[in-house]
Amino acid sequence: MAGLARSAATAGVRDRLAADAGRSIEVNGRWSAHGLPDADRAVRAALARTMAGTPFRTETAVRGASAINLPLPPAARQRAGDTTLAAIPVALPDAGRYARLRSGAWPDAQDAAPEGALRVALPAEAADRLGVDSGATVPVRHPGTGDPLTLLVTGVYRPDPDAAAFWAGLEGADGAGRALMPVDTAALTALPGYGDRAIAVWLALPDTGRSSLPELSALRGRVAAFARSDTARSVYRGAEPALADTTVRSALPAAVDGQVVPALTVRSEIAVPGALLALLAAVVLVLTARRLADTVAAEQALQRSRGAGVARLLGAAAGEWA
Repeated sequence: MAGLARSAATAGVRDRLAADAGRSIEVNGRWSAHGLPDADRAVRAALARTMAGTPFRTETAVRGASAINLPLPPAARQRAGDTTLAAIPVALPDAGRYARLRSGAWPDAQDAAPEGALRVALPAEAADRLGVDSGATVPVRHPGTGDPLTLLVTGVYRPDPDAAAFWAGLEGADGAGRALMPVDTAALTALPGYGDRAIAVWLALPDTGRSSLPELSALRGRVAAFARSDTARSVYRGAEPALADTTVRSALPAAVDGQVVPALTVRSEIAVPGALLALLAAVVLVLTARRLADTVAAEQALQRSRGAGVARLLGAAAGEWA
């Protein structure tokens, strides 16, 4: 019973943690074309040390440091001061791995956009609020310079539910509630005043499908220590940081606490009645043996009173065992 309970609790924790949007580990730094190769090697090595054998994959992206405010039509304004929808431009190596297009196509550097326009893809929820679809243009203001900027919507997408941890990690610490707007990497870093403010992002997504509860607890401790660490030591190992402002962020410790601690509590609650049942079984066994011994002793006393010798008693005992 205890074994089945432990197995069920562990399987439940694995399933819930796999679907938890907070299970990613994010490392980010100020984007620089010169320092990116060295930073990539250092970050991947640091993540491998942190995972310590736990299977994981690392995804990369470039995220804008500032949101672009998209003007909302009057019908889509939920409050009086709700005049814009904040969207964060992100550049992904292969956006199609994490989302499905509802219409149009992903931004493509090979296709020339109209002069002064930035090719983007919008999430379906944001596109519906703005009342636009593929092929539409949205006039905005450049977040860095304030100059007019035109967005050309090349596609509308829906995030893949299985990639919830990727999208949540990509939002960053203060990006919750903002639309993620895929663009081309070259176009994003080429925006005037935006290249120096772009953020290089590494997202580690652990595969905990075969991890035991103690292994998950150990992973939680390593990730928590990594998130609190000085990246000059934990990432760059004392060398000159390849990217400025390198930081680590993860909600995985909280996600593990929310899953593993209740499971361990359930296991301890099951262990108490199990131990009581084992004690009760032992008491019943002892009492039964005592009663059987008393019965046998009484029978032997009766046989002796009738003149039975040792040989006869041993023969009777052997007959009972046979």
